[in-house]
Amino acid sequence: MKKIIVAVLMSVTMPFMVQAETLDLNKSVVSVNGQFIKESDLQEAINLAVTRGAENNSQLRENVLNTLINQKLLEQQAQKEGADKNPQVQAQIKDAETMILIDYALQQYIEKNPISNEEVQKIYDDLAKQVAEQKEVRIRHILVKDEKEANKLLVQLSKNQIDFMKAAEKSEDTGTAQNGGELGYQLLANLIPEIQQAVANAKVGLINKPVKSEFGWHIIEVEDPVKPVSIASFETLVPQIRQQLVQQSVQRYVQELRDAAKIERSK
Repeated sequence: MKKIIVAVLMSVTMPFMVQAETLDLNKSVVSVNGQFIKESDLQEAINLAVTRGAENNSQLRENVLNTLINQKLLEQQAQKEGADKNPQVQAQIKDAETMILIDYALQQYIEKNPISNEEVQKIYDDLAKQVAEQKEVRIRHILVKDEKEANKLLVQLSKNQIDFMKAAEKSEDTGTAQNGGELGYQLLANLIPEIQQAVANAKVGLINKPVKSEFGWHIIEVEDPVKPVSIASFETLVPQIRQQLVQQSVQRYVQELRDAAKIERSK
C-alpha cells in the first residue's frame, strides 16, 4: 500500500516550475485551497530526496513540489471525509506519534553516547581470538538404521554405482535428505564425538567406513577438510559490530529508565 501511495503522489503532477532564486524559507511557494506550502517544507522534502540518491536540480524541485501538492490535496480530502472523527484513523495517528517520539528519544541518546572506534576494535579483536581457536569442516552424510545397509551403500557409492545426492533422499536424517545430505560448514567442536573423530584428519572424499552413533550409521563425505575458521575483515564487520553495540547500549539505557521510574502494576 505504501508503494502505491508513493507512486500515485509522484505520478499525478502538473506543470509547476519555480525559479531557484534566493530562497526565503518562510515564503509561501504555493497555496492549495487556501493552505500554504512554504519554501522550508519544500527544501526539507528536497533534502530528504537527495539523501536517498536523487540529483538536486530544477526537475527534482518540480517533482517534489507536485508531490507535496498531491499530499496536501489528499490530506484535505481525508479531513472532508471525517478522518478527524474516525477512531481507527486517530488510533493510527496516535501510534505514529508515539513511535516518532520514541525514535527521537533514542536518537538523542545515541548521539550523546556514540560508540567509539576503540569499542568496535575490541569486539573485533575478541571475536578474532575466539575464531582462531576453532576449526571447521564441510561434510554431508547419509544416515541409515543398520551396519549391513550402511556397508552396502558405502560400496555402491565408492564404485560410483549410485549418486550420493540421490542416495541421501532415503536418509533417516530427514532434515538433510532433500538437500543431498548436506550439513554445510560445521564447527568441529559442535559435531557429535563419533563424527568429529572420523573427520578430524580426513581428506576430501568418502570416509572409508560407516560411522556409528546413537542415531544410527553414517555414511560421510568430506567436501572441505578441517581447517581453522576464517573471519571476515575488520572493515566488513564494522557495521554489524557497531549495530550490535548500539543495540546493547540502548537496552542498558531503557533498563536505566525502568530502574529510575516508579512502575506500579494495577491489581
